[in-house]
Amino acid sequence: MSADRDTNLVLMERFLSLPAILANRLALPVIGAPMFIVSVPELVIAQCKAGVVGSFPALNARPAEELEKWLKRIHDELAAHDAAHPDRLSWAASSS
Repeated sequence: MSADRDTNLVLMERFLSLPAILANRLALPVIGAPMFIVSVPELVIAQCKAGVVGSFPALNARPAEELEKWLKRIHDELAAHDAAHPDRLSWAASSS
């Protein structure tokens, strides 16, 4: 029974651990749910500054041309945050 338990623990650690890119930047292993209409740049920026992955459905940026503006705003505000707080980096996925 102990060997099975040890094997299960090894498998759980291997498959449930966070990738380094996430583990080194997240305060908590949390992803903000991409909510239709509700998720906007302000919410995503706040989530990222709090140390979780912020997200939004691309469809929320309407018309479609608005999406690039949203991505740039999020990128710029989080870059400014990271420059001001190098000890508390935000989580941001690059749009480039």
